[in-house]
Amino acid sequence: MRIELLDRVKGRFSESNLSAFIRIAIHGEPAAQVAAKMGMTLGAVRVAQHRILRALKESVTSLSSDKFDQSSHPDPKLLEHWFSHRVDEMTALEIEAHLVQCDECAKRLDYFSSPETPVPDRNAKLDQTSVLNDGTWLSHNTVLEQLSWLPNAGDRVNSELPPRTSGNSSRWKLERLLAKGGVGEVWLATDVLFGRKVALKRLQGKHAHVKTVQQRFLREAQITARVNHPGTAYVLDFQESGPDSYYVMSLVEGSTLRTHIEKYHQQRTAGDGNNAELIQLLSHFAAVANTVAYAHSLGIIHRDLKSDNVIIGQFGQVTLVDWGLAKRIGDADIRDEEAPNASSPSHTRLGARVGTPSYMAPEQVRGENDTLDHRTDVYGLSAMLYEIMTGQAPTSGSSVDEIFNTILTLPPRRFSDHGIHSFDSLEAICLQGLSKRREDRPSSVSLLSECVTNWVANVLQQKQTNTDRERFFSMTHDLMALLDEDKGIRWANPAWEFELGWKPSELIGKTHIDLMHPDNVDDVGKKLALLETGGSITGIEPRMLCKNGGYKWFLWTASRLTEEKLFYVIGTNIDDRCRREETLSSVIDGVPEAMAVIDAERVVRFVNRHAEELLGYDKESLLGRRIDEWLAKAFQPQLRTLLNDYLHFRKPAESDAAIPMAFLKRDGAEIMTQVKSNAVHGADGILVVLLFR
Repeated sequence: MRIELLDRVKGRFSESNLSAFIRIAIHGEPAAQVAAKMGMTLGAVRVAQHRILRALKESVTSLSSDKFDQSSHPDPKLLEHWFSHRVDEMTALEIEAHLVQCDECAKRLDYFSSPETPVPDRNAKLDQTSVLNDGTWLSHNTVLEQLSWLPNAGDRVNSELPPRTSGNSSRWKLERLLAKGGVGEVWLATDVLFGRKVALKRLQGKHAHVKTVQQRFLREAQITARVNHPGTAYVLDFQESGPDSYYVMSLVEGSTLRTHIEKYHQQRTAGDGNNAELIQLLSHFAAVANTVAYAHSLGIIHRDLKSDNVIIGQFGQVTLVDWGLAKRIGDADIRDEEAPNASSPSHTRLGARVGTPSYMAPEQVRGENDTLDHRTDVYGLSAMLYEIMTGQAPTSGSSVDEIFNTILTLPPRRFSDHGIHSFDSLEAICLQGLSKRREDRPSSVSLLSECVTNWVANVLQQKQTNTDRERFFSMTHDLMALLDEDKGIRWANPAWEFELGWKPSELIGKTHIDLMHPDNVDDVGKKLALLETGGSITGIEPRMLCKNGGYKWFLWTASRLTEEKLFYVIGTNIDDRCRREETLSSVIDGVPEAMAVIDAERVVRFVNRHAEELLGYDKESLLGRRIDEWLAKAFQPQLRTLLNDYLHFRKPAESDAAIPMAFLKRDGAEIMTQVKSNAVHGADGILVVLLFR
């Protein structure tokens, strides 16, 4: 986004509604919800919203606003018609241009009733499968269109949630039941505020009054909201109301990983299977492993990993669902009063033994639920890998008891017993993960994933033609390449042309010096040098050169192939995220007070120059580090309590007033400040804004 546009937007916003700008423009949060959370009038938030729209429209087109000026105001009746979407597009644009300049007319909006569809755009076409997300901020036209995607007047849904004691139930319209589990059910619903399809999960009537079931459901909602990752659904709303509790998530559409596995093995059995399809399944596995690794970094384990709980979207999205059995490591399990027990080997069981029988680790079978750790999920992922390779779960039997006995006493069958040959090294990785002793398994999910990824990389060493390699990796949008010992590209996949415009043949011999922004060349060169000693590196985020001269951000991982001086690199597009953070950082820099933004782990994500001056640190010393390093110990519990309230969608008691907090400056001096806080929930997780005085 151009600096001129940022200056134009910031120039129209007062300090008091800066948070409204962040919520609406960056996170796509509904205006009514912003108004309720910030204590602002709906009219004030609407004016903020339209000012954003107006500023963005001015960046792509020039609009005439001669009809109304400071001495000529629109008729109140006409203004009411505009508020209710009953004027033509040109009149709407003229009124909006006038509202940007006229506070008197803007105040009149507070006296109108809120319409069913609050953002006026007569020409916007509804796409029921689209979701307004952070990525839409980058395109001016996309923002203008998607901020106004709302249901057509004639659209109707089948039912509405029953009245609740509180919450936002009228926003969610139930349409049809999608799935039932042991105690819950998932419905397709419509978000009437944004006209998008969502998923609503609630308790089944026959189990809804069981207290322990309600407790588990609450924990599931909290954990699902906490694990904000591209590989999970994100929570939009939650209502805790005993048996009537529910929570709303982004809709995850697609087919299960099990379906893809079955299709591959049907083709393999018929003689039509190929390595490209297997590589794609292993790519999905790596994506799931990354999601689980992120959950583990938060101290959360899933405990029910299986191919049925992985959804593959139409465009390759990989989403891990059903966190109903997830828990924080060390937390006591919730004991069931009268929870149901399923007899199916593929059905999730509750109670003394937690998990799905055919995929359960030995410690789950023994009911050691309070001592389970990340290695239990290592077992579950290894079971998923086993199913990818063989088409079968690692353990089977005619009854649940037989399955449990097999898990405790017998090793899994070899790949060759299923007719799978020539995968000895991958089989060894898989069977190690399925070890009955936790201490014999890979020490982390990341290590297991790295072993599988390295195996995939080693496939490239085999005597394959370039055409074979093209077929292996043409199905992914991730950039892949093989580098020689001089770090020049020896082979690249077709995704380079899709993402950056470079044909693979044009890349041969090019190095990172030729393809990265000059500011990133030295840092990347130092990291690539570390590959000479073996192992792998992650977390490289350079800007990559497009053929048209532009740049895009990519996240790279790299590893050295064994027994050959070749290096395998893979890059994922993170351009949307980086540009969104750059935009937010620019806005925060314009705030006249000291301001810092922290995430759920209390890590500083953004900070402005006023905060640097107040604390006596430069930006590089603050970003990416926990704020606890500068917060006096006596005030750290208070900050953790504040953050915990925001994480659980509770309004902290101190959120409306300044809180005294003492910070340690760089020179060791203690400075007492007054801190005001606010939280923003978005698809990337929670961000807490701190203003220092």
